[in-house]
Amino acid sequence: MKEKEEEKRVCTKNAVSSSVIVKLVLSRLKVVDSGEQGLVLHWSEIVGSTLANHVKVYEIKYNNLILVADHPAWNQKVEMSKKRLLHKINTRYPGLCIKNIQVITR
Repeated sequence: MKEKEEEKRVCTKNAVSSSVIVKLVLSRLKVVDSGEQGLVLHWSEIVGSTLANHVKVYEIKYNNLILVADHPAWNQKVEMSKKRLLHKINTRYPGLCIKNIQVITR
C-alpha cells in the first residue's frame, strides 16, 4: 500500500528530483544502499545541495575519490573542505576507505 502511495506521489508532481526516482527504483529492486552507489545517491546529503549542484562524483580509484567541478571556484571550495568531507564519507561508508579527494574542473 505504501509503495502505491509513494508511486502516485512521485508521478503526480511536475518536478521530481532524480534522487527520488533513483531511491524508489533501488528500493523496489532491493539494492543495498552502500558503497559507491550509496555515495553517489546521497552525495547532496553528504556535501550539501549547493556544493552538490556544482561538484559530482566521477569515480573512485585506488582509494581516491575523484570529483568533477563545473568551475575552479568549486574546486577550491572542495579543497578547503577536504578534511571534513573525508571524515563524513568514511564515517558513512567505511568500506570505501577513501584516503584522498581529487577534483578536476570541466
